[in-house]
Amino acid sequence: PDKLPYCGECLGKKFAATCKQCKKPIVGPALKLNDGSMIHESCLSCRTCQTSLKGVPFATGPDQNLYCRPHFEESFAPKCAGCKQVIIGECCKTGPTTSWHPGCLVCSYEGCGESVT
Repeated sequence: PDKLPYCGECLGKKFAATCKQCKKPIVGPALKLNDGSMIHESCLSCRTCQTSLKGVPFATGPDQNLYCRPHFEESFAPKCAGCKQVIIGECCKTGPTTSWHPGCLVCSYEGCGESVT
């Protein structure tokens, strides 16, 4: 810091990192996320179900909130135009909003069913 005296609360306001979830200063133990942001361990929870994300796979949504894998997939992952299931991994696009699992992308002419990937 700047070597001037500050109480604990003001020191946090002036110099501490801000928690990605609660937006309060981080004083004490915290976690650093892959995007470089910091979060209180107690704030590491899914935006939808509030389940702790400690030790489980999670993702940041386009809204910058944290989600457990099931809620991220339900809310943001593309759905296959063929089977209507979530697409994780390889994806084929036939338009700006139309996505397919590679195995679901087949010829639709008179029941042909030949793979087009």
